[in-house]
Amino acid sequence: VLTSSNATSWTGKTVSNSGIYQDIIFGNNIFVVVAEGGKIFTSSDGTSWSSQTSGISTNLQDVTYTE
Repeated sequence: VLTSSNATSWTGKTVSNSGIYQDIIFGNNIFVVVAEGGKIFTSSDGTSWSSQTSGISTNLQDVTYTE
């Protein structure tokens, strides 16, 4: 996982949750990542992530934000 505060300089980060991440989105001041196995992760700062329960075990491919 790469992070950047300016979209020019990037820093590699190690994530403790293994798996294939499919999509990421930012909306309403929160990042949301969806992954294989029904995994969902959220973050308010893009650095510290929390696992969420989706209730399914199928692969999640996309995430969308609407108001």
